[in-house]
Formats: sequence, structure tokens, C-alpha cells
Amino acid sequence: LAQAPPATPPKFLPPSARAACVRRACRALGRCRRFFSFLFLRRPPGRSPGRGRGSMIYYDNTSWLALVLRFDGTMWPRTWIQTLLIFVFCLCAYTLGNYSGWEAGNHGHTIFGSTMAYFLVFRANTATERYWSGRTYLAGIYGNARELAMVMLIAMKGGAANAAWRGRKQADSVALEDVNDIHASMARVNAVRLTLAFLVSLKLHTRICHDGYQLGSISGEVKRLIDLDRLRLRGLVTRSEFEELNELVPIFNEPHVTKGVAVLTIDTIEDIVEQVVDDEYEVDTAPDMRQPNAILMLLRLEITKHTNEPHGLRDRFSKDLMEVCNQMSFLFEEVTMAITTPIPFPYVHLCKLMLATFMLTTPLTITQDMGFFSGVILPTCVCWSLLGIDAIASELADPFGDDPNDLDVTGAISALEDECMKFLDLCGDMRAKNAFTSYHMPGLKVNDDPRVATEFLCLKSQV
Repeated sequence: LAQAPPATPPKFLPPSARAACVRRACRALGRCRRFFSFLFLRRPPGRSPGRGRGSMIYYDNTSWLALVLRFDGTMWPRTWIQTLLIFVFCLCAYTLGNYSGWEAGNHGHTIFGSTMAYFLVFRANTATERYWSGRTYLAGIYGNARELAMVMLIAMKGGAANAAWRGRKQADSVALEDVNDIHASMARVNAVRLTLAFLVSLKLHTRICHDGYQLGSISGEVKRLIDLDRLRLRGLVTRSEFEELNELVPIFNEPHVTKGVAVLTIDTIEDIVEQVVDDEYEVDTAPDMRQPNAILMLLRLEITKHTNEPHGLRDRFSKDLMEVCNQMSFLFEEVTMAITTPIPFPYVHLCKLMLATFMLTTPLTITQDMGFFSGVILPTCVCWSLLGIDAIASELADPFGDDPNDLDVTGAISALEDECMKFLDLCGDMRAKNAFTSYHMPGLKVNDDPRVATEFLCLKSQV
């Protein structure tokens, strides 16, 4: 029998094979991009801007040795690899010049360096201004939140028991309690829980705003922190309120964070803390109402509901409280704009390009007769200092994350929780105070970060 001719290989790959090749090529390009980002950009791969781990650094400015020898929280983690590469390049250029006598020039670095340094310092000043502006925005938000809670607790009229307390007749206040006192207690509870819920939601918003709403995806670590914020939020709102608010965090393909439980339990919290997260989650970037604005709406409704009621607020207080809500809404938009509006790209590109050009050309313009120290060590130190200025500018441009030098938002929330409980003490409303409890998150200590709360204030009815 005649043998069949050998099958000729197909001219083109089948569609499935082509798709697999494209995916492998995209993954390879992604790894290359992350590698060069690790070397030359402001952050390591897989780390979103302003979303690292660490705690606010407090230091003694008079201790030179402790400041100089510190590594964590400085620009060293971001620049040590680039500095090492520059040292190797300077050493190679110096050795080549000694053996071959080749010299590119001896004055180029003095002409270019001053111009490039001016641009970098100007960028660092711009980033510093953004940092202090962010601090001003957050201070305004927390100041207004404290004022909102304080005025609502004090200005709530209540009934006979509240009148006795204000008249310093504490012994008679419990026996005189009537329906107006109960309504006032409920209003105070809602004022405290919604004010704290707004601040927790603000922290959640700062985590997801840039990477999620702008870039369309968040990392698994950020998703875990967002789930912890939602867990904290669930303890301050009812089940139906949480379901409505949780829809305003548009993360695709995620399981329900609380599984729809009626109340929080130890098992529920442990499941959220110990859950296995994916490397990346997609986020809907379509314009939509953001969660903090929805909570502000609930606060406005709460103010309106108790205005001119027998137990409630007078018109003059309601007007001021509405103005405080308006200020909080305005400052929230300022924070959002600061996160989503980076320094103009052409300026950052020019600074990066000039810095790279300076680092690559300076070792070639130093003569070998100046010696090893001037030809290798000094250029490395100059490049290291300029890289440090660039890294500091990149870190200060977004102060709302969890990097070591970012603003401590979570600590401020915990401080306001204690203050609100003290406000209820001063109002003499033990019913409202007893509606809250401090709930512990078992086993929660993320990377030994003291800013991650291990316990949170929540309603007793929700645990």
C-alpha cells in the first residue's frame, strides 16, 4: 500500500493557540513593565500609589544618629536599586577612562545639573503643597464631623429627663423619662453612628478612588482592606442600609462581603479577615454616586426629621447643621479631586527624562585625573540625592493612603469614636451610650500596622 504523504504543518496557528500566544506576550510585556517601573518609577510593582503598609512616623529631630541610620520610611526603599546601578555605571565609566584614556568632556555636568535640579525642587515644592492641602482637607472634615455630632447631641431637646439633667438634677432624670427622651436618644444614636459611618466610608473611598474608579482595578491587598472598612461600616448601620450602601462600591466578581447576615458574629468577622483574595479585582469606572455622599444624604434626612419636633432641634440649629454637612460634602470633593488629579504628565515626564539623562551623562563628563572619589563616589551621591527628592515628591503627592508618611485617617476615626462616647456622657444620655459597644476583630493585625483597628465601635443591635 502506498504510504500517505506526510501532513504539512498548518500555515497559521488555530485561533485558540493565537490567543494563548497573545496572552503570554501580554504577560511578558507586563512583567517587563513592572520590572522597569521597579527600577525607575516611584513605586515597586504591584503597589498602587499611596497604598503601601506602615504607620505614621514620629521622630526626634534632635537625634542625628537615629535619623541618619533609619531605613524604613525613608527614600532608601524606593531608590537603593537605582543608586546601586548608578554606582556600577560610574565605576565602569571610571575604569574605562583609566584604561583607554577616553574622555567625553569635563564641564557638561555643571551646565545641565543646575537646570535639572531646579525642576526637581520645584516639583518637590508642588508635592509638599498638595500634602499640606490634603492635611487641611482632612482636618476640616474631622472638625466638621465633630461639630456635627456635638451640636446634634446637645441641641436635641428631649423630654423631662433631659430638662432635669440640664438643670443639674441628675437624681430625678431617670424617673422623669418620657417618650420625648426616648425619641431624643434614638436621634442621638443615629447622629453618632452616621457621622462615624461617613468617616469610615471616606477611608474606604480613599483606598478605591485612584486605582479602582480611575484605573479600573484594585489589588487583593487593597480589596482586603476595603472589606475590613465595610465590616466596620456594617456595625454602624442596619442590614438594609448596608445593602444599599454596599451597592455603591462597584467591585466586580466578588462574593458578598458579609454574606447577608442579620448581625455580625465572631465567625463572620473571622471569615472576612481570613478570606483568600485574588491578585486583582476589576472595578466599575462608570460615574455614579459615591458612598460618602449617600451617608451625608442620610445625615441630612436625620436632621430634617427631627427639626421642630417636641423632642428635636430648633430651626436655627438645623440651618447650621445643614451648613456643616455642606462643608463636609465640599471637602470630600476636594479630597477626591486631590486623589484623582495627578501632577501634569508632561512636567513629570520632563523631570524623569532630565533626571535619567543627568545620571547617564554625568559619569562620562568627569575626568579620571580627579581620582576615584570624585569620579565614582561623588556622582553616585549626587544621583542618590536627586533620586531621593524625586521619590519624596512622588510620595507626598498623595497623602491619603497607607504609606509610612501618609495621613493617619484610621487613628482619627478611633479618636472621634471615643469623643462621641464622651459627648453622650456629658449629655447624660445613658440610653444612647448603651446602644453602642466596642467590638473586637479577632486575630486582626495586618503587617503589624498600628493604624489597622483591632476593635471598632458598633451598635449592640448589629452584633
